[in-house]
Amino acid sequence: MSNSENTIEWTPDESYYSKGIVNQRILSAISHRGWQYTVKLIHGLQIPFSQLKIAEVGCGTGTLSLTFALLGASVTLIDSNERALKNANKIYKMYGCTVQCVKANILDSPPDELRESFDIAISGGLAEHFTGKNRARCILFHKLLLSKNGFTFIGVPNRLSPFYWLIRLFRQLTGTWRISLEIPYSNLELQKIATNVGLTNCFVLGNAHLSKDCKVYTRGLISAIVETLPISLQNKLRSWNQKAKKQGVDFKESDCIKQIKSLVDEAKSTYKRNLLSDQFSAGIILFGFN
Repeated sequence: MSNSENTIEWTPDESYYSKGIVNQRILSAISHRGWQYTVKLIHGLQIPFSQLKIAEVGCGTGTLSLTFALLGASVTLIDSNERALKNANKIYKMYGCTVQCVKANILDSPPDELRESFDIAISGGLAEHFTGKNRARCILFHKLLLSKNGFTFIGVPNRLSPFYWLIRLFRQLTGTWRISLEIPYSNLELQKIATNVGLTNCFVLGNAHLSKDCKVYTRGLISAIVETLPISLQNKLRSWNQKAKKQGVDFKESDCIKQIKSLVDEAKSTYKRNLLSDQFSAGIILFGFN
């Protein structure tokens, strides 16, 4: 998506076509608190997955919505990057899922045929790439997609997270921070903007337990250190890491669905809020209702 104030361009490479890589992304998504709480909300609304309508905004690979498409949900992916939409469409076909792909600028109003059409409007890694009034316009776009009683899931980096700042400051100091614009949110800012654009019952949830963040961001720090090494050594280490990651994740879609369903049943009954995680997790999720 792009405009005079903000320009965001994300184009996935061919590695995103690998089922092993996408499986990793699916398993990561369903292990997070945001996904689990989304399941709990869906259960509370008593919407069968086969009737669920989801829009993912600034979709990238659309992995988060893919987890629900594998359960029968109808998914629409929205992005201004045409190549990203084509790549996401290939990924959905690889898993036997149908998807509608729509090219649109998130800072404009949604196309008329999409307005008030979805039970959930999702994004992750999108809203932090805007400044000023465009932060509200981005969140408003989600709200305009929602049907009555629909809700948003908007994931952003947390301004109060020590894990986030550790990696960011290290990368900035070593010249390996390559994101031109990323402004993390505080819980209060996120809720205030959501309320101002007309969402109700808004609250913010930490996307991971702090112990999980510690593990993930320790690996992130190691990755950042690797990027300071000579290119030849970087390539060797990455090749070894990709081979290690691929082991155990190149399974059938039926195995993926089985794991998703087992976590769906667990999330319906056992999910609990956590004050420390909600305040200091590296990623936070805004939930707001239409």
